[in-house]
Amino acid sequence: MPVIVADCGYGRSVSFRLALEEYGWSYVMAVEPKEIARPAAAEPHLPPYQGLGPHVTLVTAAQAFLALRRHDPRALTKA
Repeated sequence: MPVIVADCGYGRSVSFRLALEEYGWSYVMAVEPKEIARPAAAEPHLPPYQGLGPHVTLVTAAQAFLALRRHDPRALTKA
């Protein structure tokens, strides 16, 4: 049975790792430090929504500001 050894360029590719598992091949891969190893039986957990959260970036807020201003330039100025 082949054992695949690869660097973190391949290690970051989930589809590559899943394909190796589909073929039944064993593998050892380097991964980036941000990767987390979990037991095979672990269930994904998505915390409940807590408001705007970190996914709303400054860029998103700026785009909303510009869109509002484009539709009504007077809406964002003092009277």
